[in-house]
Amino acid sequence: MTSGERIKKFRERLGLSQSEFARRLKYTRTYIYQLEKGLRNAGLSVLKKISETFNISIAELIGEKDKFIITEDDESFLRRLISSLTPEEKEKVLKSIYMLKKIPLREIPVFTSPMRHRNKLNEIQNLIFKKYRI
Repeated sequence: MTSGERIKKFRERLGLSQSEFARRLKYTRTYIYQLEKGLRNAGLSVLKKISETFNISIAELIGEKDKFIITEDDESFLRRLISSLTPEEKEKVLKSIYMLKKIPLREIPVFTSPMRHRNKLNEIQNLIFKKYRI
């Protein structure tokens, strides 16, 4: 069970709708929906807020399938770091991510001119974040 699934189960155990749960946490219903469906990462600050608001331990919200939790701060840091890289550095980072995630080589794009492919690099970066939830 993932954190999102645990959050949903906890919310349902409280007998709260997504809207009411979101209101108490000062989030939107859409955000809660995305957390529960695994479309967004339940970072440490979100888990802490749920824990403090509803008096439940963070450990109860962390799923067995969650190998690690990336906090919003980590995500912001990674995005800032990547956006500050040169096109050549981005290409190296993306290739490293491909290797780490064992993405088939046929999915690795070939870059001839880094400046010409800056937009493509950004598209690929966003695809990797979404598709592989990095």
